[in-house]
Amino acid sequence: MKVGVIDSGAGGLTILNAIHKKQPYLDLVYLADDAFAPYGSKSIPQLQERLIKIGQFLKMKKCLPLLLLVIRQRWLPLMR
Repeated sequence: MKVGVIDSGAGGLTILNAIHKKQPYLDLVYLADDAFAPYGSKSIPQLQERLIKIGQFLKMKKCLPLLLLVIRQRWLPLMR
């Protein structure tokens, strides 16, 4: 199973290593989003647009279902 890990510039490699240690069978796809970091200074619409673009990239890597779950639970409710 492929799992996408997005690093917004705050501890992503630590999280990546922790996931790998606990679930070594996973095929991790790491994306360091340095060009858009830090996420904390961005508006909700900016983050939504960026995550959709990242989702399109991860779709090519077969990671979309996990990312969509995160977007639906965390970001899309904020679009209202």
